[in-house]
Parts: sequence; structure tokens; C-alpha cells
Amino acid sequence: MPDAVGTFSPRAARQVMTVMDLLFSFAGRIGRGQFWLGYLATIVLAALIVIIVSIIVPWEQVVVTDADGQQTIDYTNPAMLPAWIGYLFYFVIGVWITIAISIKRFHDRGKSAGWALIMFIPLIGSIWLLIELGFLRGDPGPNAYGPPRFPLGGPS
Repeated sequence: MPDAVGTFSPRAARQVMTVMDLLFSFAGRIGRGQFWLGYLATIVLAALIVIIVSIIVPWEQVVVTDADGQQTIDYTNPAMLPAWIGYLFYFVIGVWITIAISIKRFHDRGKSAGWALIMFIPLIGSIWLLIELGFLRGDPGPNAYGPPRFPLGGPS
């Protein structure tokens, strides 16, 4: 990556974050914008899985009508297997991404990865994460977790 005078700078190259770093790595720091971008990725992944499942699952086989005329889904029907696989895939990948971006965001705020465990406290944990990670600024300069990283694609 060229620096200000056009020569290669290995230090600047290390600070550029890739999409894979953003979504799957637990190391380094990210700002609020990158946090929201990672969170958006989990929403897009969920939408894609719902679309794929709705195309693959034969709904006429899994929807049952009870005596009152109410329609419900028979989740035990073997035709629901693609849905269960898709939802399991989303759960594993979605939780991984959420933990990864939360840890990096806590690092940006100068806090350890252990703070990410707060997400498992019902209601309070979600509110805490929303405020702390989504709206509060990170440390402006280098901290124990490294220097601030450039946004995806490099310095702007």
C-alpha cells in the first residue's frame, strides 16, 4: 500500500481491514461505522437464509390445518430439514460475527474481550451493547489493543 509520498508502507498495509477481518477476526479494533456494517451483515445473512429456505421448503407439505381451521407449521415434518439446517447455519455464523464485532468494538473503547459476555444478560445486555458499542466513541489514539484501523478498503 503506498503512503503519502507513493512508496510502499507495510505499517499502513497492516492497518487496513478486510471484510473477513471485520466479520470473523477477534483481533484489533473497529469504529462505530464498522460495527454497524458488521451488524448489517448479520441482518443481510438472515434475510438471504429466509429467502433460500422459503424457496426450498415445500410449504404445502409442512403447513397443517387443525380442527378449528387454523394453519400452523409442523416443525417435526422431515420436509423442514432444509429450514433447520439454514437456521442452524445462521445461528452459528450470526453469533460468531456478533461476538467478533463486539470484541473489536470493546477493544476500540479500551476494554477487554470479556465485556462481550454482557450480551448474554437478557434485556440489559442488549441495551448496554447498543449504547456502548453503537453510539459511544472509541479511544482516539493507540491503546492496549493497537492503533485505530482504517475503514474497509484503506485510508480515506
